Amino acid sequence: MKNALLIVAFLHLVLLGFSQETSADVFVASELEYEVNTVYPSLSISKTKLEEAYTIVDLHPHYKPSWIRKFISVEISASYQGEIKKAVGKDDTLTKAQKDLMHRADIDTDIAVKMHYIPENSLTNNEPKVFDFKFIVNPDNEKINTLLLEAIQTMPCWKPAEYANGTKVKQELALTVGNHKSCVINLLNLRRDSSK
Repeated sequence: MKNALLIVAFLHLVLLGFSQETSADVFVASELEYEVNTVYPSLSISKTKLEEAYTIVDLHPHYKPSWIRKFISVEISASYQGEIKKAVGKDDTLTKAQKDLMHRADIDTDIAVKMHYIPENSLTNNEPKVFDFKFIVNPDNEKINTLLLEAIQTMPCWKPAEYANGTKVKQELALTVGNHKSCVINLLNLRRDSSK
């Protein structure tokens, strides 16, 4: 889970802003745009939403109670003081013990939910199924790194990409910070070879 912290620290910055004048071979720079965004785990929740959570739907927006004919058990497990603890309920309504465990869970660790149930369908032989997922609680303070923003704002003027004949073209760039061995980096379609 320590890699998740690095992934969260992974920032994506897209710089667009160089355009080509069509009527003449004159380069006109448009305003430089940039964004700094946080990359979240696939399922995360704010501390406030966790405190307000009443059912499994509040933890996982894609879970549908209509999938369930009958619950067998709903188990929540989380690390507390370095040890995995469990709290079991009888349905998708969170018990006091489950809520307490989620609130006391060690920071930056997964909270796991495992539901054993009989699905709602028309099969005569309706076997028990499992729906499980993990989520993480977002940090209390997420402020964009102002040092990074200030550095971008005070950068010298960029020179546009240019062909040998002098034609200037727009080019997309990405500034990445964080775990560069993460599979998320592949989503950016970056070329990492030394030959251009």
